[in-house]
Amino acid sequence: MKVIALDLEGTLISNAVSQIARPGLFDFLEECRKLFPRIVIFTSVNEERFRSIANLLITKVMLRIGLPKSSTSIGPGKQKISSL
Repeated sequence: MKVIALDLEGTLISNAVSQIARPGLFDFLEECRKLFPRIVIFTSVNEERFRSIANLLITKVMLRIGLPKSSTSIGPGKQKISSL
């Protein structure tokens, strides 16, 4: 199985404080989803902070593609992000 590991800070977002998505992030992730059956995120950010950032990004994606935020979330026991 092909897997891609992506770094959170400085690659996907500016940093854990400002949490600004990098330019072209959503198109990049969509291409990754097409090419790799599994996407994992590497980060030194603690898990609680990471999940908060991931949910923020999911919300932005849901709004971008016109789906309700409630259709996907990440949290304990909810590691799969089916919409990305």
